[in-house]
Amino acid sequence: MIEALPEVRSLHPGVRLLLAGDGACRNELESLAKRLGQSEVVLFPGFVNDVARVYDALDAFVFPSEFEGLGTALQSAMAAGLPSISTKRGALAEVVDHERTALVVEPDAKEFASAMVRLIADANLRRVLGALGRREVQERFSAVRMVENTLEVYELVLKKQQAA
Repeated sequence: MIEALPEVRSLHPGVRLLLAGDGACRNELESLAKRLGQSEVVLFPGFVNDVARVYDALDAFVFPSEFEGLGTALQSAMAAGLPSISTKRGALAEVVDHERTALVVEPDAKEFASAMVRLIADANLRRVLGALGRREVQERFSAVRMVENTLEVYELVLKKQQAA
């Protein structure tokens, strides 16, 4: 995402990137932002207790993960109605559907830049992705749905045991 910023900001100079969290890569990411001349527009607030406030401050959510188990940050952003850009790496292929619930790209700066520019330029696309992404998470990944799915698995296992 940081590598995509120069291209995005050449067309949309007001763009800012907020990278919440305090992981092991933070120093490397701060150095990259500085090296690319983007340190003034990449915000590193560190660990955030109230993630909902962060989502409220965003216009869109970009999730550049190359390996992801569940993608809870992405799901939370989608549940908040944020239009999203993601990869389909790991289990994310089960969460996002290109052009319907998110824009899906390969983890590449040029692809992220293109998707970000597209999202910035198209208010209708932002609206549709935000609404359909929210609905997808509510229907497929809500706590109630996850409990239902877990119960279905237990019932299936019990039926197989009884049949054996």
